Amino acid sequence: MNRKGIVSKKYKGQYIKFSNSKATSKSYKKSKKKSSKRKSLYRTSLSLYDNGNKKPQIKSGYGNKQLAEQTIKNLKGKSKKYKIQILNTLYNRAKYHKYQTSGMIDAMKVFNSYKKSLK
Repeated sequence: MNRKGIVSKKYKGQYIKFSNSKATSKSYKKSKKKSSKRKSLYRTSLSLYDNGNKKPQIKSGYGNKQLAEQTIKNLKGKSKKYKIQILNTLYNRAKYHKYQTSGMIDAMKVFNSYKKSLK
């Protein structure tokens, strides 16, 4: 054991460092708590549903072209990152739907063109 309270033990041919000092473990816990608080301050919800509620943040649809255009109008005022995420979600829902209709194909075209215009 060295003066900092760290012990090196051999495990499967490699040396692993273990801390026996209470001071180092306390400082590690404090730094971990600070970073988690910092992250929670800036975290925002980017999902279709806000905070686990079953109420959508925006009214969206992918069933036909009119619903797709209405969804894009409802995205006005949201961040670019959020818009791209929603467009990808709805595009993929329409693309991989079990019973895909011609309206969904039209909606996919609308989502794709709007997503390209954002980038």
